[in-house]
Amino acid sequence: MPTGGALLSSTTDTGEYEARYQNLLTGDYQPSGRSTRDLYALIASQNSRSGGPSRAVNVGAIYSYAMGNVSGNYSARQCRATVPQSVNIESEDRRVDGGFRGSNISSITSLVTGGTGVNIGSRRGWATGLHAVNIASVDAYAGGRRGAILKVNVNNNGTIASVAVVSAGTSYSANGSVAFYDRLAAPTTASAATYTVDSKGGITSVTLTNTGADYSTKTDPLYEVVQATILDTGNYSANLATANSCVTYGEVSFNVGANNCAAKANRWATWQVTQAGRKANMQ
Repeated sequence: MPTGGALLSSTTDTGEYEARYQNLLTGDYQPSGRSTRDLYALIASQNSRSGGPSRAVNVGAIYSYAMGNVSGNYSARQCRATVPQSVNIESEDRRVDGGFRGSNISSITSLVTGGTGVNIGSRRGWATGLHAVNIASVDAYAGGRRGAILKVNVNNNGTIASVAVVSAGTSYSANGSVAFYDRLAAPTTASAATYTVDSKGGITSVTLTNTGADYSTKTDPLYEVVQATILDTGNYSANLATANSCVTYGEVSFNVGANNCAAKANRWATWQVTQAGRKANMQ
């Protein structure tokens, strides 16, 4: 008999016969478990929505929206988790809208649009690079570039037709890349594109260099099935206990206990500094 109640098992449950998942770091296996019939859940939540590809939940949330594959809002208010492996916990007016594997924890008015980014105890923070973080920060930008929104149009044959610029954003360089994500399928050929920026670093246009193959042609009114995100320089960067316009732009760069500072070169840092201008070379 299934254990744990109706929320934990379904009448079509395979009952521990599904394939086990191997941990790539240790080599051991996650034991096979059970599956629920419905892969969406609203639990003790109000005016919230769970949908998208699958495995989306809202728990103790209000005015929140979970539409990513493996996404959730927990004790959250006015939050959105719309990409794979995205989560908002004890946060308000937070969004994880771009890339993959992003989270906001005990934060307010902060966004994650890169990959594997996080805001923790932050206010008005952006995590926009790969592996970028703001911790106990205010008005801080880990990854530096922010705000661009792209709209992907897919042909009926599964190739990318065009990429429109919905919002230009700011502070982007011309050295980043355009990353494409398909929420429902695994394209056999990845699409590629270049972009141009204006004098303020806003995205002005996106030009396809490879239209790709076998992208999803399905559309959904609730989420972007095929999405494009600008991934600029500023990966592996962080702002810790910083305030008011602290920015990390370069690879492996960070500000610690700083105010109104910027770390722009590779492997640079700012330590316990007020006002811009002092940097410590960490190479």
